[in-house]
Amino acid sequence: MNEADSKRSLRVIIIGLIGNVSLAALKMAAGVFGHSQTMIADSVNHIGDTISDIMLLIGHRFWTAPPDDTHPHGHRRIETFIAIIVGVLIALTGIFIGYNAIITFREPQGAKPELIALYAAIFSMIIKELLHRYTIKHGKSLRSPALIAKAADHRADAVEAIPAALAVAGAIFIPQWGFLDHVGALIVSVFIIQMSIKVIVPSFNELTDKGAPPQTLASIEDLCMKVDGVKSFHKLRTRHLGSMLAVEIHIQLDGDLTVREGHVISGKVKNCLLNSDLDIIDVVIHIEPDK
Repeated sequence: MNEADSKRSLRVIIIGLIGNVSLAALKMAAGVFGHSQTMIADSVNHIGDTISDIMLLIGHRFWTAPPDDTHPHGHRRIETFIAIIVGVLIALTGIFIGYNAIITFREPQGAKPELIALYAAIFSMIIKELLHRYTIKHGKSLRSPALIAKAADHRADAVEAIPAALAVAGAIFIPQWGFLDHVGALIVSVFIIQMSIKVIVPSFNELTDKGAPPQTLASIEDLCMKVDGVKSFHKLRTRHLGSMLAVEIHIQLDGDLTVREGHVISGKVKNCLLNSDLDIIDVVIHIEPDK
């Protein structure tokens, strides 16, 4: 990642951090003074988001570092590892909110929620959707698993604000249905856990060297076969390095070619793959005679 991209990703993380800190404070105040269990639960969620943002800030320094002697492929898997940690923290937050909603469900209802709680839920919905659009735009542009994970977090927060707002509204305008506030908190927890799974699974697949999907493999095969001199290929292997792909492939050439001629052809194959739109960062080619 070049310096300009590094600064851009850092700016996205900082803006997300400021947004989460602000919303956590707003919702905690709205929950306490507006007597809303749902808003307090959602505030805890934003506190969890803030912790994950801080982890991203710390990790950003390492995953943007250039390759060195001990890490010749760079440090991009640190980003993937942090994305998993973010997902786990999100899941734990969801579990806590759900558990708290269940154990307090039968407790006597306190004062009904105030309108400030409803306003906070609606305001949060708007801000989180704006943060999602901003983060996903830069996350995809930078091909950053961590930023894409944060974008998913923002979108989940925006979506979960809908049942939260409905629950608060129900508790306000139909006081005898005060239990809706707890139901809203439980629904919020389900959304959070579901979103955490969507963050953890793809990041775990990257960390465990899951190969590229069939359509990407087919594209690699097509690119290789378009290079003059390549007779065939086999043992195509891929693995993820962060959001990028490392490729290893055996190509078969005319057995009568010189070593220099074979090297020139393999260089063309390598350049063809590296210059494609498949996000390939490294290519290792083995040359074999076709007979």
